[in-house]
Amino acid sequence: MPGLQARSPVGVVQEAADQRFSLIIDGPARSRRRHPVSQPSRSLCSGHSGSVTVYGTRTLTEPARSLLPKLFTRSLRLRCFPGLPAGRSRLRVTAAEAFPAASRRALPFLGQPCDCLPPLRAAAEQLRQKDLRISQLQADLHRPAPAPAQPPEPEALPTIYVVTPTYARLVQKAELVRLSQTLSLVPRLHWLLVEDAEGPTPLVSRLLAASGLLFTHLAVLTPKAQRLREGEPGWVRPRGVEQRNRALDWLRSGGGAVGGEKDPPPPGTRGVVYFADDDNTYSRELFEEMRWTRGVSVWPVGLVGGLRFEGPRVQDGRVVGFHTAWEPNRPFPVDMAGFAVALPLLLAKPNAQFDATAPRGHLESSLLSHLVDPKDLEPRAANCTRVLVWHTRTEKPKMKQEEQLQRQGRGSDPAVEV
Repeated sequence: MPGLQARSPVGVVQEAADQRFSLIIDGPARSRRRHPVSQPSRSLCSGHSGSVTVYGTRTLTEPARSLLPKLFTRSLRLRCFPGLPAGRSRLRVTAAEAFPAASRRALPFLGQPCDCLPPLRAAAEQLRQKDLRISQLQADLHRPAPAPAQPPEPEALPTIYVVTPTYARLVQKAELVRLSQTLSLVPRLHWLLVEDAEGPTPLVSRLLAASGLLFTHLAVLTPKAQRLREGEPGWVRPRGVEQRNRALDWLRSGGGAVGGEKDPPPPGTRGVVYFADDDNTYSRELFEEMRWTRGVSVWPVGLVGGLRFEGPRVQDGRVVGFHTAWEPNRPFPVDMAGFAVALPLLLAKPNAQFDATAPRGHLESSLLSHLVDPKDLEPRAANCTRVLVWHTRTEKPKMKQEEQLQRQGRGSDPAVEV
């Protein structure tokens, strides 16, 4: 416009803006000019955060929008800016010095075409994706968790050979059912069930067949000289000696099996042997503790020896003694349920077996003395601080009413297996 210097701030505004914008410029008195005001159109970017319109047919480009707050150091009145009173539609610059240098570089971008539709679409798509993700997370939150898949039985696991002596009595089936159901939870397990009998009994044979376990059924009768006499307490003579030794013979050479797996483990088989009486209570964790035994592993046993528990005392990961009250000077003051032996070690020591003539409480020592030195025992169950097996006993049932009915010829049906 005439009368304005080309490089003056007012002149820059004149050069940058055209007549399609409602723009009034006030400079010094001698150079004050008024642009023609065109018919204002709608504000294309009105209502969107960060967008600015100078009330015309075009919008400001991004560089101009980002630098607009720096354009004027003293005063700025522009429609669509926050806080601007309604109805204002003009840009007013009150002094030439109000324009810093950045203003002169940014003002040429005024009036460049700006298409707001693509960014709006992109923002809407972002919001849609966020809403979709929130909906998915909410659905997952209320969806019941799937049942964990049972992992396949790994062939690389060493086999646990569980040796259980058993004898006929009223609670025999109840004891064996309870034990078999615990063993069924343990992968890679072979149950060696040895009856104190001349041959297999139908009750035990049926129970084994229905157990779903890999098993070997053995039977050997305890010699009469080693049997408990009428009225003798159970601790007077060791029990289950012949049955445990029969299982050791089978592991070493096979033969004599009356049911189940007939062949012994082939040479080089990795495994561990555990002597589990049929009346104890076993945690499933116990079997995983013993599985990787290299020699002889040990752990505490609860409710035994007149104590809450008996077991090894461990210091710095080594067995340094035993917590026991009865004959603490025994070579191995441990319970039968408190140790396991690596199969290769047993096979390498063919003379290692239980001694039926061992003094009371020395039955375990009669085997372990052939296999390991006490200082080389391997503590398990968190350094022998956890009890995972309990020396429990089922109470002997009282049969007075049954005996009375039998005398009257009205006893319980003997064909019903109990």
